[in-house]
Amino acid sequence: AENEPNIPKYAYLPFGGGPRICIGNHFALMEAQILFALLVSHYRLHLASDKHIEPVRQVTTSPEGGLHMRLEKRHV
Repeated sequence: AENEPNIPKYAYLPFGGGPRICIGNHFALMEAQILFALLVSHYRLHLASDKHIEPVRQVTTSPEGGLHMRLEKRHV
């Protein structure tokens, strides 16, 4: 408790890693891969603009301002 003021606000990430990693982590990653495979099998993905993509590095890396995409239905 006496050290609490010295701890950064986002230093504690429960279920973030080590022995306390989230038990659904592997399932969520597998589910995301399957979902992405289904998505790209039905649609073509194109960037909606030619703007430069700048990564934002926080807990995870993501594009600044999001990633605007255009979907084009594949003709199978």
